Amino acid sequence: MSKRGVLTLTLGLSTIGLIVLGVFLGDFLKIRNIIIEGGERITADDVLRMIDIQIGDSLLDADLKDASNRLQQHSWIRSANLSIRFPNVHIKLEERLPFVVVQLPDQGPMWCDEEGYVLTPFVEAESTENILMIEGLGPSNSTNNGVQAGNDRAWSIVRLLLRSDLGIFSSLKSVRFHAGGADLLNEVGQKLRLPWERTSRALRRFQAVWPFLSETAIRNLDVRFPGEIIYQ
Repeated sequence: MSKRGVLTLTLGLSTIGLIVLGVFLGDFLKIRNIIIEGGERITADDVLRMIDIQIGDSLLDADLKDASNRLQQHSWIRSANLSIRFPNVHIKLEERLPFVVVQLPDQGPMWCDEEGYVLTPFVEAESTENILMIEGLGPSNSTNNGVQAGNDRAWSIVRLLLRSDLGIFSSLKSVRFHAGGADLLNEVGQKLRLPWERTSRALRRFQAVWPFLSETAIRNLDVRFPGEIIYQ
């Protein structure tokens, strides 16, 4: 056999080898499973519909960042972390939890999580417990993490209230936000007025004075102004 023939045969075998290797690697790098962890309210079918990744796709082509961004547009998903655990794609979800009900002017009563992100409509007939209603937050706003009612400052006040010792206001019925601050209404109709700023300090004033006023028939208590406590 001539040298040209040997060279042609060698090149041919090399090409075939590369093709076989490419086919082998292509099959080797295919996604075998998509494993989802942490989803309770959102189904696996919902997750698979939202990501542009399928079993059988190449791991090299899987855009995990894009898939994460897609998932985090779902109202129930707080975070979505995707990783490759060869030969599978692993998805870990953290879902939002219903926290309080917000009366939204553009949507009606809606369940929101503790950061104010809107989840699902509130159906009173489905509730068996006393529900805290948040009012006066204004229309909801679209953010990179979903749709949020109100603003972060209002929600920091809501979280502060629900972890504080509020005495007679522990059985809150509603919190209504307005330009001057927030009005708390308990189940017997008593109102506590709080400021937007230095809310925790105002709460401490209320906690300090309430033992001396608890025996009186107070309907309204205003602690919005430094150094003053106004009551009726």
